[in-house]
Amino acid sequence: FYIVFLIIIWLNIFLGNEIIHTLTVLITTLYIDNSRKGIKNDRVE
Repeated sequence: FYIVFLIIIWLNIFLGNEIIHTLTVLITTLYIDNSRKGIKNDRVE
């Protein structure tokens, strides 16, 4: 997942448009939500 996140950051730096920023926020929110669910259900390795 970190590779995808780095790619998004790279796109955000070079393109710098609101669409990329919105996608970054959405994906980050989904990642945090999944992390919380993972911690509740089972410890993340």
